Amino acid sequence: MLMLVIKKEILEHLMSLRFSLACILCFITLGLGLWVNGREYTENLADWRANTTMHRLEVEGYNQSWMIVWQGVKVDLPPNIMQIFASRRAYDGIRTIQFSQDFEPQPASGATTNPLANMFPRTDLIFFIGIVMSLLALVFSYDAVSGEKEQGTLRLMLSYSIPRDTYLLGKWIGGFISLILPLVLGLICAVMVTLVFRDVHYTPTNWMQMILMFLFAVLYLAAIYSLGLFVSARTERPATAAVAVLLVWVILVLAWPTVTPYLATRFGKASSLVDLDKRKRDVMKEAWEQYKKADKEYDKAHDIPEMWWENGVARDSEKILKKRIDMVDVELKAVKFLAQEQEKLNNEFLNGMTHQTMMGQHVSRLSPFSSFMYVILAAAGEDAGNERTLQKQLIEYKERLADYGFKKQREEGEERLKGNKKPNYSCVDCPRFQMPALSLSHAMGAVALDVALLLIWNAVFFMGAYMSFLRYDAR
Repeated sequence: MLMLVIKKEILEHLMSLRFSLACILCFITLGLGLWVNGREYTENLADWRANTTMHRLEVEGYNQSWMIVWQGVKVDLPPNIMQIFASRRAYDGIRTIQFSQDFEPQPASGATTNPLANMFPRTDLIFFIGIVMSLLALVFSYDAVSGEKEQGTLRLMLSYSIPRDTYLLGKWIGGFISLILPLVLGLICAVMVTLVFRDVHYTPTNWMQMILMFLFAVLYLAAIYSLGLFVSARTERPATAAVAVLLVWVILVLAWPTVTPYLATRFGKASSLVDLDKRKRDVMKEAWEQYKKADKEYDKAHDIPEMWWENGVARDSEKILKKRIDMVDVELKAVKFLAQEQEKLNNEFLNGMTHQTMMGQHVSRLSPFSSFMYVILAAAGEDAGNERTLQKQLIEYKERLADYGFKKQREEGEERLKGNKKPNYSCVDCPRFQMPALSLSHAMGAVALDVALLLIWNAVFFMGAYMSFLRYDAR
């Protein structure tokens, strides 16, 4: 009996206009959206390769030791191929990070992006499934019960020996299969479209990420479909159900996730960026005052004139060269003190921001769309946790760069002290930055709460539909 109800429901949907529109939307919107994202990825990848080569040659062309320390190094972060499917950033091009020892790792200026692209929403899985497909789920389910009552077929079906729970389950399964079928076909075609680009190559990990995204999408759409079924089982007419379910959708999917960041800033105060910047400047001033004090003490102890460059003392005299070598460790100590103090201030600021962000996330989880967005970003390696791991790696790389640069500075000074006026200076062995690898198990562990919430939403909405249908007046 259950299979008969499922077949009936699937056939009715397959022959309906809504199914044809769903297929058109899935094939065209997903295909074009992922094609645009794939093209953006290949362009970013080409820019990354060009920038990486250019910046590496720039470093290898340094001919003085101070340049690696104070002029710095530029590192280009490789684009994430899964940004084709989901990203929390707009079309922002390649991320280039500037490293120098008197500043924290920061984005380099001069990045070029397409300003027109940022005027329109990015068509990825978060937008398409979270917004478009969730609306389609309501279109497929809002009249599942009330529509049949209005047509008179509900009373006819229940006049047979079909238990109400079996009938409702059959309608849910048949309707949901009809909803997911266009998505599956459209997604397969869209993924195939991205493979036309020569530089798009998916690894086994990437395919696993896609599978996880699809499973999370099914879980989210099942909750929204159950919501439509629940509203339909609580109303007498399809028109009433359509208005009611659209109102609930606007609140859960659009309004609540938009409001929660402002609620978080209202009730979870964090220190301002202006205050953080002021405290960092104070730390920088303290670090260099310590260095200047040590510099003056060294000059006094070794009888070096205060303004030696104006008193006729040759720049590469033995005293000055010896000072350059001896002061390397003092300089490195000041740089590391500055980096440590800045990191402490950043951690203090981030702790406040993390508390505020977590409060906003917890409040936003009253919407199934928020939980869906968090799990999709985690599966794509685009979540906030992955960004924090990246920031930690950048700080560690800056420390390795400082050790390398000051070592080169000491070696160059020692060569000059030996009488080598033009030491053979090279930065070919300069340490390279490695992007942290994505750990799917860690990412999924971080979003276990959101997966559980999606399951709870499914259970709540379906049980609401079930309890309502048991007492529904089919006459």
